[in-house]
Amino acid sequence: MDGTIAHIYDLSELLKIEKQFLKDENLHWSSYDKANNVLNGIAYHEWTDTFFVTGKNWHFIYQIKLH
Repeated sequence: MDGTIAHIYDLSELLKIEKQFLKDENLHWSSYDKANNVLNGIAYHEWTDTFFVTGKNWHFIYQIKLH
């Protein structure tokens, strides 16, 4: 690996799911620190060839498969 970017993935759908959860729970996105409430946890799971991702202060960990 030489540091070249091979792929860019748009994971903004995960943020939409998080915002919908907050809405469903009558929690308000405006009360969160939006500048720091970002995707920040990524771990690769070799056995399943998937990634676990989450965001700072998010309520869920998502297991995703990238193509």
